[in-house]
Amino acid sequence: MASSSTDAFAERPAKLQKVNALRRKLPHLTASALSEVCKVLRDEGVPELTQRKHIAEAAWQPLKENRILNRLSLLQTDGAELQIPSVDFWALLQAAISDADSNFAQYFWACIDKNPPSPSSAWRLILYTDEIVPGNPLAVQTKRKIWACYASFVELGSYALQHEESWLCIGLLRSSLMAKAEAGVSQWISKILRDIFMRPANHLEHGCISLQRPGGPPVLFRVVLSMIVQDGGAHKALWSCKGDAGTRMCMLCRNVIAQRCDILHSSGLPVVGSSEIRESKLSLATDQSIHEAMAKLAEKKMLLNAADFSTWQQATGWTYNSCSLLQQEDQRWLVRPVSQYCHDSMHTLLVSGVFQTVTWLVLEALQKQFPNLWEIADEYVAKWTLPRNISAKAEGMLGQSRAKACKEAETFKCTASEGLTLSPILACFFRQLARANANVEAVQAIQCFLQLDKLVACCQRARSEGAVSPGQMRKHVSDFLQAVHAAEWQDRMHSKFHWLLHFGSHLEKWGFMVQCYTHERKHRTIKRFAEDIKKTSAYEQGLLREVLGQELYCLARADCFAAMLQLQDPKPASRRKAAALRKIIPELTSAQVIHVAEKVRLPSGERICRGDAVLLEGNGCLECALVWAFVELAGQAYSVVHSISSLLCDDSCIDSLHLLPCRDFLCACTWRDMAGGRRQIILPASLR
Repeated sequence: MASSSTDAFAERPAKLQKVNALRRKLPHLTASALSEVCKVLRDEGVPELTQRKHIAEAAWQPLKENRILNRLSLLQTDGAELQIPSVDFWALLQAAISDADSNFAQYFWACIDKNPPSPSSAWRLILYTDEIVPGNPLAVQTKRKIWACYASFVELGSYALQHEESWLCIGLLRSSLMAKAEAGVSQWISKILRDIFMRPANHLEHGCISLQRPGGPPVLFRVVLSMIVQDGGAHKALWSCKGDAGTRMCMLCRNVIAQRCDILHSSGLPVVGSSEIRESKLSLATDQSIHEAMAKLAEKKMLLNAADFSTWQQATGWTYNSCSLLQQEDQRWLVRPVSQYCHDSMHTLLVSGVFQTVTWLVLEALQKQFPNLWEIADEYVAKWTLPRNISAKAEGMLGQSRAKACKEAETFKCTASEGLTLSPILACFFRQLARANANVEAVQAIQCFLQLDKLVACCQRARSEGAVSPGQMRKHVSDFLQAVHAAEWQDRMHSKFHWLLHFGSHLEKWGFMVQCYTHERKHRTIKRFAEDIKKTSAYEQGLLREVLGQELYCLARADCFAAMLQLQDPKPASRRKAAALRKIIPELTSAQVIHVAEKVRLPSGERICRGDAVLLEGNGCLECALVWAFVELAGQAYSVVHSISSLLCDDSCIDSLHLLPCRDFLCACTWRDMAGGRRQIILPASLR
């Protein structure tokens, strides 16, 4: 035995040299990528076809077999026709649902059985468009910038729509080509919608399309366009509205006027002249009124000279182009701008949005009384431990470099994920300051932030259908905007503050709010392939080939559609960990192979990692536990936890030791150590 161990140790340098030689002779691969390639080759063998042309042919095969790619024609500003590759939406959907063993196909057909499409109950299509910047976003010329269009259905449910696998990529086009097209994004989406709904052989105004169920009869599928969710810039490009640059800066309102539009905050957003914070006082536009405004705009184009027409466009808040979506008379039955318009709460609140503006104003107000505020806040935030599935780290979030950047920009600079993480932590911090003899101005600023934190949490809960009522959303919005007025920050209310007034109506229409965190994650797949494609003459075609191929592969294997509890990638435990587990769990025998994991996936879709603090229900109250290990017992997922007790009224918990079934877990939470062996936790948005 000792001899074989010695031989194996002696052979190790030669084996390592072989691995290193393999890595050096190949084109660049990360160590993780090469490791995965080697594992697949070891387990599945080397494919019979390995040449470069075979790899390209294999990538094209599923697209050609299902006839997924076709072409669209866009009218350019010089009058020429621009031919671009596009996606046949129905062919892509049929390819995704044709395999009886595909996880997505099984989920899709289960949704069909639950909500059968009919003339009175058609399925509701959702579109999302955004501009993506592959490569270095700070480059002098970002020639690879591309517009992407994704589609899904409301009937798939709010849970599925939070996963990027539920969104099909139905269009990609470089921004440089988009700029050459009349009306740009608006014409592009108009052509995509025409291809989906208005084919000569299959017009869906009064008809339906046939989808083939695997191993069963075809299903007559009726669909309507229900929602177009975007950020502000994409809304402006699609609907040809002036947006923030117009006198009427909100196309959903008739009486909201943007004054002093030539004066911008450091955020780049104009001051909103109307300080109205009550939805009941808004004069709302209708689908009919906007279509009438478009007809009037086309009429004025014919009657007025260029200068007067430019003034008319500025006053009405619209931009005219005969190729734009709202100027297509034959699509008026399909396009209902007010009914389909949906704000994205992520961009509204957390992307150069309301959170950044208010957080800066609060810090600015508090620093007058607490000169070393940034140092105190940085020290406080660094004490918190975040769930490990959050890539951000609490330490350094409010460090000197962040403070300097914020002061130079006169706004709080952070990403959406950082803002989402910081919001409840800063709320705890500001509460402590409010108790430290804060003056009236500081208390009003803190109250404003606390209302903002409640609103952010409300929007997070609103991702799940039925979790937040329209009335609850309206109350949170109203309380926050009233707090902004109480702090006398009306002159800092840019257009995104106004967007909040429409959140209640969005919930009334759809029962939940689609948030673009999902789409930002989906962008990563496109960026990954877009950075590597060098043949720019067929850029869109090559990119669609890779993106759609990856999409179809992942759809068949995605585990996000089943609400199930499972350990993620369980492996045999090391000798040391196995020995420790046998001491804790008497049922484990010495001959039994113990499987452990670093993560567990809950039926809610949330992932909990080893080392996380988790919440669970017990004895009629919330309890808190610190995960030491995940272990599989009799095919079930369990966790060995270090630290559990009833959640006290001051959000604290005390140490002990337990074995718990993972099915009792609710979610991971943010926590910090306190004096006396106690821990303070922050309730996640879903439980507030």
